[in-house]
Amino acid sequence: KVLLNIAINPIAAITGLSNGGLLRAEIFQTCVEVMLEGARIARQEGVAIDCDEKLINNLRSVLNATSKNHCSMLQDVRKGKSTEIKYLNQELVERAEKHGIYSPFNQLLTKLIQFITLY
Repeated sequence: KVLLNIAINPIAAITGLSNGGLLRAEIFQTCVEVMLEGARIARQEGVAIDCDEKLINNLRSVLNATSKNHCSMLQDVRKGKSTEIKYLNQELVERAEKHGIYSPFNQLLTKLIQFITLY
């Protein structure tokens, strides 16, 4: 579930898209890259997770099933509230650093969400 949240929440919060909007090819691929970056780090930590293909299919299924939803992070950003970014993408970045893994997608999303929630 965390892999889904790191892929969906910050991207929806930045773009303003509903979950279904994230299925657009040009943005869905970014969601996939964020999720797979997280999967690599989880595997490094010894977490048993599905293969990449199953993860991608699950992401697509969840986005389809919740297509009309606006995720909690998007709602928080719109209300000017703090978000759960530190428990999701930022946590993943910190774990990656412990293993000497570069996590550019999750680093960028963390910084962008932190920036937009300052104002």
